[in-house]
Amino acid sequence: MKNITTPPLLRKKQFIFLVLFFGLIIFDGYRIMVGTTFSIKPFLLICFLLLGWMASKRILIPIHFGYFVLWYASLFIPLLFGSVLSWSQYLVILTGHALLTVFLLSAYNFVIYKQFKLIDMFDAIVWLGLICAIVGILQLLLFAVGINIGVSHFDDIGVPRAESFFSETDWHAMFVGYCLLAAYFIPPHSRFYAHKKYILWTLAIALITSFGRTAILGVIVAFVLYKISLQSFQQNLSQLIRFCVVGIPIIFLALLLAPESVITRFDIFSNLENPELDAGAINSRLFAINMTLDFIQQNPFSGNGAGSLNYLAYNEEIRQKYAYGGGINSGRGGTNIFLTALFDAGIFGLLVLMLLLWKLIFTSYWYARFGQAEISYFLKFIFLGNIYFLVECQANNMIRMPICWINLTLFCYATLVSRQAWQKCM
Repeated sequence: MKNITTPPLLRKKQFIFLVLFFGLIIFDGYRIMVGTTFSIKPFLLICFLLLGWMASKRILIPIHFGYFVLWYASLFIPLLFGSVLSWSQYLVILTGHALLTVFLLSAYNFVIYKQFKLIDMFDAIVWLGLICAIVGILQLLLFAVGINIGVSHFDDIGVPRAESFFSETDWHAMFVGYCLLAAYFIPPHSRFYAHKKYILWTLAIALITSFGRTAILGVIVAFVLYKISLQSFQQNLSQLIRFCVVGIPIIFLALLLAPESVITRFDIFSNLENPELDAGAINSRLFAINMTLDFIQQNPFSGNGAGSLNYLAYNEEIRQKYAYGGGINSGRGGTNIFLTALFDAGIFGLLVLMLLLWKLIFTSYWYARFGQAEISYFLKFIFLGNIYFLVECQANNMIRMPICWINLTLFCYATLVSRQAWQKCM
């Protein structure tokens, strides 16, 4: 890939294109109508368009990451043993995961062919996060004056949660948290560097007011691991002192002023004792984990077929047994990424996933630590992004959400750019 200086006007057009491109993929709160009765998600349309583009250009730059193919191949293990519980759900996952793998390969080829700048892709993510955060905050402000546009959960848990451009409040929280990690690394040559502090505050406020417990935890864990693994002891000590002097009093004051419903939202032990406080969100996940563990024991080697967890969650007999007739956390991805992999494809499927995640995190850490200084901001962001999504997937397995695969595409492209920079220096 040649280092070609892009004219300013073309750079601006590319940035606008990337904003629209990422936005159509990430935001799932809307669909494209086909005729009068049928609709599809923009992500599916983009997958087919990218695949058609690859075929028309007759190019195929393979990703040096065969673990993705191995991961998909592991989903066929239950098929070989005939242990699939729900064929309809299983076929949905096989088709969807194939589309995601095709998207990763085609999007990777597309950004290489177009020679997009890393900073433009980075800025596009930050810009989308800022827009999403502002919309979410505005939705909450409108709700406070009696206008409900995209706000839910208030009647169930006592606190309003914004959806922004997403179909679920948790997706909004997840994306805002991801973009907050990016904003922390905004470099001096970014078009948003002059407004970095304002962007950070806006995203932080949007994340906190999203009341996404796992997203907030994911951001905290990612930042702590970053401080421990990539910053010096002197830097950590000075920042720790500043946090003790400034941060702790602010947190204490916030706890004193926060409404009781907000405190209750983050009081995990109270929610466990009284499931009605969070509409049974934590308990429904515990019920799902207990159910998953029981079915894992039935087929520990062959698995039960990807997507079958969603079938079981709606089975009345299963709900009576594990949730006493209440709700079980549903979704084809299950509750926990590791338990879901073990349920879907047995021990071998779990080993493949662990190998893939280890490779992702270790490789992104290595590049973040030893990569070129001029793109270190991007490599560090990708490393934190991998950690963040791994934490997210412990309480609600979102690994097949398009945003996760955008992160994987950025990871593959950034490591390619870094390798090419090394080759030029040799």
